[in-house]
Amino acid sequence: MEKKLENPQPDIQILMLGARRTGKTSLLASMLDEFNTVTADTKIHLSANANPVLMKTISTMKTYFRGEHIVYEPFDKMYDKGTAGFSDAYVKLELVNKKNKKPIVIRFVDVEGEKIGAAMADQSFDQKLSDEIERTDVIIIVVDSVLLMENKGQFQGQNETERITSFITDHISPENQTNAKKMILFVPVKCEKYYRQSETAGNQDDYRKYQMKRLCDGIKSEYSQLFAWLKKADHQTKFTTMIMPVLTLGGLEFDSFLNTSCIVIKTGDILYRYCPPMKYEPRFCDRPLLYSLLYVYHKLRSGYYEKAYKGTKKKLGFRIMEWFQDRLTLAKETDYIDEIGKIAKSIQENSKQVIGFEIIQNPDNLEIIDNN
Repeated sequence: MEKKLENPQPDIQILMLGARRTGKTSLLASMLDEFNTVTADTKIHLSANANPVLMKTISTMKTYFRGEHIVYEPFDKMYDKGTAGFSDAYVKLELVNKKNKKPIVIRFVDVEGEKIGAAMADQSFDQKLSDEIERTDVIIIVVDSVLLMENKGQFQGQNETERITSFITDHISPENQTNAKKMILFVPVKCEKYYRQSETAGNQDDYRKYQMKRLCDGIKSEYSQLFAWLKKADHQTKFTTMIMPVLTLGGLEFDSFLNTSCIVIKTGDILYRYCPPMKYEPRFCDRPLLYSLLYVYHKLRSGYYEKAYKGTKKKLGFRIMEWFQDRLTLAKETDYIDEIGKIAKSIQENSKQVIGFEIIQNPDNLEIIDNN
């Protein structure tokens, strides 16, 4: 069995934000499970076997599809367990047939949903959080599409939009951070119902595009304050921002709320149903990680880390100085850079398949196809 990584300095750090039970752990598990499939033509292999939580989550999601099922058969046993504490997950990118090559360590940091607000008031948390944000290149905001879209957004408040907005605007300050440039990905999960072609629609493709546009418009409306902050004149060159919908499970979609008289909907009161392809087949879950690699690839190739580190007048702690120095070493890893370049090409060739993907701002002109 692979030994667990002992908290190494990450080569790439991704911060995940989202309310409790929105599906952060399920997204991360599906993301890692799908990654090696879509990168099969490269020499990069992702290893996540050292993380028992992610392995258990993947296994649990696959159990939903055991046995035979019919279309629209109800399903009411959705996994219901929030992530405990300020936790992280380490995975490794390795080059196939190059065992002596040091792996690239990717660290996913999850700020527990229920403590996003409390964290902002905890002074002892400030320095740790400041270091985490300095290391972070990508922030993934996980949005529960069902809460946003259904019953006129009755339970949208459970996505904790205001707290997440305040968390980012209060703690990310490009003018005070050395690693100031970041990618912000809004990732709506559980999108199966809105992505599937409607059986009653006259033009099914147009209907699907309409539904996914409605989803993206809903995110832009609910996060309007955060989008306005990201688009401020002095922020436009710092933040690459996108909306990136995913199908977390593939063969299950939202059916109905069993209780609409409550203020807070429980997971057990959300009914799902089986839908084609009737099996565990997540789609586009790899994209947040692929685009994260593409973004870091761009920063490495452009010499961003070296310029930021050498040009800083700010006092950096030892660990952060060490992290920046490691970036300079990573930029020389041409084998990895070449393989990530292949991933970038694959993304450009296959982006047209992703309906609902939307670029909000792209200051570095990454070569990405917007389908809207």
